[in-house]
Amino acid sequence: MEALPNELLLEIIKQLFLEAFSTVLNIGLVNRRLHRLTNELLYSTYSLDRGNPALFIRTLASWPAHARRIQSLEWDCRPVHNNSLVTSDAFRFPGDLAPIERRNITKALGSKNPYETDDLNSILMDAGTDAYLNLFLSFAPDVCDIRIAIPSKWNYHAVWFTSSLGLRILSNLNKAYIVGPMRIRNVIPLFLVPSLRILTLDHVAHDRNRVLRGTFKWYGHDAAIQRLRKEKSWVESFHLQKCSTDTVEIAQLMPLFGRLKTFEFEFTGHDKDEANTTITHFVHSITNQSNSLKSLFLKDFRLALDPTALKGLSKLEHMDFLLLDMTMMCGSYLQKTTVESLSSVLQHLPKRLQHLHLIANDPDGEELKPSTAFTDALHGIAPIMKSILPALHTLKIADWDPLLGTFTCQTQVKAIQLAFAKIGVDFLWQPRDILINDSNENDIITLEGKEEGWIWVQWVDSDELWNEGRNDV
Repeated sequence: MEALPNELLLEIIKQLFLEAFSTVLNIGLVNRRLHRLTNELLYSTYSLDRGNPALFIRTLASWPAHARRIQSLEWDCRPVHNNSLVTSDAFRFPGDLAPIERRNITKALGSKNPYETDDLNSILMDAGTDAYLNLFLSFAPDVCDIRIAIPSKWNYHAVWFTSSLGLRILSNLNKAYIVGPMRIRNVIPLFLVPSLRILTLDHVAHDRNRVLRGTFKWYGHDAAIQRLRKEKSWVESFHLQKCSTDTVEIAQLMPLFGRLKTFEFEFTGHDKDEANTTITHFVHSITNQSNSLKSLFLKDFRLALDPTALKGLSKLEHMDFLLLDMTMMCGSYLQKTTVESLSSVLQHLPKRLQHLHLIANDPDGEELKPSTAFTDALHGIAPIMKSILPALHTLKIADWDPLLGTFTCQTQVKAIQLAFAKIGVDFLWQPRDILINDSNENDIITLEGKEEGWIWVQWVDSDELWNEGRNDV
C-alpha cells in the first residue's frame, strides 16, 4: 500500500465510500497519510443524507481548515421513500457546544459580539427562511457546486440567498441547480453572484400548497433588480426546466445577462395568466442575447397560432445549435405538414445554424413519433435544405426511435438519411432516454425524469404483456 500513488489510493477509498461511510472513517485512523486522503474525500462534498448538519458545522467551527475543502453541497431534505408534502431543513444545536464552536457559529450568524451566549437555536429561528442553509454555506466559503431542493417550510413569498449579495456566502460558486417549486423572484440574488456560470432552475411554478391570500411585499427584490440592471449577470448557461409561470419576468431578465451562451427553456404552462407572455414576445426577448448566445433549447408546450412566432430567432447570428420542440408549438400545421409549411418554419431560424435537433411528435398520435405527413415533408425538403440553412451539418429528430416502428417506417428513415447525405447533412435520430434495470428481465421500464409516483407504459398487448418488459404484479 505504501508504494501506491495518492491518486490510486483515493480512487480505492472513493469506492469504499460509496459502499459504507463508516468504512472510510476507519481507514482514516490507520496512519497520517490515509487520514489526509480520507479528509479530502469526507470534506470535499456534503449532502443532508450524510447525517445531522449541526454536527458537521460543529466540526467546521472547531477545525476551520476543513471548511476550505468543501467543493460540493447537496441540500435536499426530501425523504427518499416518502412523498411528504411538508419538508424542513431546520436543525438544532446541542447545549454542550465548546467555546470555540459557539464563538465561530455566533460570528457566522452575523452577530456583532461573537462572545454572546444567546441561544443559537433561537437566533436561527428568527434569522429568516433560509437561515439554516446560509449558516452552513458560511462555513463552506469555497463551495463551487450546489444542488438545493427548496424545503416546503421556506417562505414562498421571500427573496432567498440575499446573503450572497454581500458575498458572505457563495463567493466562489460556479454551478447551481435549484429544485422548486419556486418563483423567479425567490432566487434573483443568484443572478448577481460574480463567479456563477451555470444556473439551473427546475420547477418554476405556483405552489398550490403555499399560495395565500393577500398582497405580498418582496423585500429586497427591487434593489436586487436595480443592481442587476447596472452590473449585469455573469451567468453563461441558464436552464429553466418545468417552468409554468413568470415568463414576463424571465423576458425582462433576458437583457440583463452580460455574456449568456446557452439558454434552455421548457415551458409547461399556458398563456391565460398575467404572469406569462406570448411565445412571440418571449422569443423576441431572447434576441437580446444575439451577440453571445450559441446554444438554445426551446421547449414550449403552448400552441403558436402565428406561423411567424419564431421569426425573432433569425437575429441570433452567433447561434450554431438549436433544439426546438415543435410538437405543440407548431402543432396546428404539423399534422398536415407539407414541404412549404415546414420550410416556412425553418426559414425563421439563424442562417449560421450548424446543428438542429427537432422534437416533432404527432400531438394527437398514440405513440411518440412524427406524423406520416411530417416524415414525408422531411424527405421532400432535403434537396432544398441548404438553401434554407446553408451552414447545417446535423439534423436530428429527438425523442423518436424508428427502430420501434414498422419495416416501412425504417426504410423511409433510411431514404431520408440518404437524401440528406447527398447535401452533406447527417440525419440522425435520438430515442427518448429510458432507464432499464438489468437485475430483473421482468422489471418495468421507467422514463428518466418522470414525475415521482408515476410509471410509463408504451403499450400492453392482448396477452397483457408489456411491450418491453413484463408486469408480474
